[in-house]
Amino acid sequence: MAETRAARFSPKITFSAIEALYWMSMSMAPFQVLFLQSRGLDSVATGQVMAVISLIGVVMPSLWGFASDRLRSIKRVMIFCILTTALLRLLIPVMSWSPLGNSTLEVGLLLVMTLFQVGMTPLLDAWLVSLIQRHGNLDYSSIRMWGSLGYSAVVALMTPLIGWFSVDVVFVVCVVLAMPFLMLCTRQEDVKPLTPQEDQPKANPMLLLKSFPFVSFLIFSTLIYMPTTVVTTYAAYMFEAIGENTNLVGLLIGLRTVMEAPGMLLHSRMRKKYRVSAIMLLAAALYVVEMALYQFAGSVAHLILLGMVDGLCYGLLLPGIVCYAPTLAPESLRSTAQALCNVVCNSLAGVLLGLVGGWMIAAFGARTLYVSVSAVALLGGLLFFISLFVQKRRTGLE
Repeated sequence: MAETRAARFSPKITFSAIEALYWMSMSMAPFQVLFLQSRGLDSVATGQVMAVISLIGVVMPSLWGFASDRLRSIKRVMIFCILTTALLRLLIPVMSWSPLGNSTLEVGLLLVMTLFQVGMTPLLDAWLVSLIQRHGNLDYSSIRMWGSLGYSAVVALMTPLIGWFSVDVVFVVCVVLAMPFLMLCTRQEDVKPLTPQEDQPKANPMLLLKSFPFVSFLIFSTLIYMPTTVVTTYAAYMFEAIGENTNLVGLLIGLRTVMEAPGMLLHSRMRKKYRVSAIMLLAAALYVVEMALYQFAGSVAHLILLGMVDGLCYGLLLPGIVCYAPTLAPESLRSTAQALCNVVCNSLAGVLLGLVGGWMIAAFGARTLYVSVSAVALLGGLLFFISLFVQKRRTGLE
């Protein structure tokens, strides 16, 4: 029989390995600011580049999703993105070592790489969730948790590697880790998006933007992603603010990501007693406190402790957004609603912070940026609470 080796393992082990290997291969993300700093960019220019990267993340996932619909294959498009991203990742350090390399070209390669890289996560989510659903009662949170653990382990490993070599080493490590992930993916079955003949008639996505509950949640998702975006993107500047080595960013991000796993497990347990909306409001409240406490952070231990709180908050929040967003949309638009509130809002938060964050750091310092985001999280939480109250009143009147 032509049984694949992957089939010898239980689906949960296989899917957990896919998540772990994927996020391990994405562990270069926290070091993009360090890479830009190593190329001589100041905080304003770095913020602008990060804004462009986030803007690409707003636009390109939908285009890659459209490509998978047209080709009737999610896996083929995802593998194309993986291979192209790996090639471009390898070119960046190669260019820096060659006589032809220069900072402008290397930053340009980073942006081109992002065009393909941002398509991988939503395609993987759509593909893997479909496979999980085919196998019945598998819990997404317990599978996604291994992605966080793998990511944190490799990010922590990057800290000494950068010290021994340079920040360029993160690109090489991620290319190496992408290979077993790619091999495992090729052994799994494909998922074909439904055609209009097979599915119900397509609904108009603009209907979502006419829904007050959905628009409110969309704004909440964008605002509440900002604390994590600040911590994972601008940590190097916070280390500079307290006079510590910026290479410790890897240690902070690694320990922060470890805490996503207990956050997701806690979310799973709390859902048995509380509504998803209440859990997300709790995460928002914790974000407000966490970001405000950066005003008093004065040591590496303080930054790491607050970073771990951030990871716990994100673990509580992410499954809530993934599960809650589809409930605000008609059945034919649930995937669109999930993508908008998760991938797009996350990228949009990065765009807004990229435009403002670099300027704030240059003008007022990293600590001011962090504390300001506390007010943003508070605003997002209040907006979400008000929208829940309005929905309840409307339901009562009906």
